[in-house]
Amino acid sequence: MSITLARASHWSECHFDVTVLVQADGYVTLELERVLHADGTGGDDPERCAHGFADGEVALQAVTEGADRLLTGARLRARWMEYGAMGPEGPVSSSIWTFSRR
Repeated sequence: MSITLARASHWSECHFDVTVLVQADGYVTLELERVLHADGTGGDDPERCAHGFADGEVALQAVTEGADRLLTGARLRARWMEYGAMGPEGPVSSSIWTFSRR
């Protein structure tokens, strides 16, 4: 018998006001203006969402809605959803972004 240590299932959903700084090939760089809402296994923790925002670089392949709005200087509402768990075949995770007008 072997023991495998795995992180428990977790999820986060964060809503932000952002400004698009750079729209480049394959990614966009955002400036965080404020965290509007935080939810997930960590609870309502805006600091966790701000930390998850990291350097503000988002891969365009992770954008499922509103990619056409990602123009330099645009002020948008952003939603980031992240999920991770251990499935029968190993770890599974997802991280997606959506953007809309304010």
